[in-house]
Amino acid sequence: MDPARITIIRRTILETLKNAQGYAVEVSILRNFVSTLLRPPVTDEEWTNHIGWLVKGGFIVLVPSDLDDSIQQYAITERGRVLLATL
Repeated sequence: MDPARITIIRRTILETLKNAQGYAVEVSILRNFVSTLLRPPVTDEEWTNHIGWLVKGGFIVLVPSDLDDSIQQYAITERGRVLLATL
């Protein structure tokens, strides 16, 4: 995969979560927003790889929903903010 695209996808995910101002963003909303901003849109494989990499690195976290256990949502961590500043 193109290193520039890797950076763009990760930066866009992190920026989107940062712009949520501390709130978690539901997965489908996050992905839809990121795919709208990028051309070509993020593929399933890219999404899975980059979300997994960001979670594994502690840059984003899965946040449980107070309303429904089936809702998956992510929030940026302080470590993610530091990474975003370098991208």
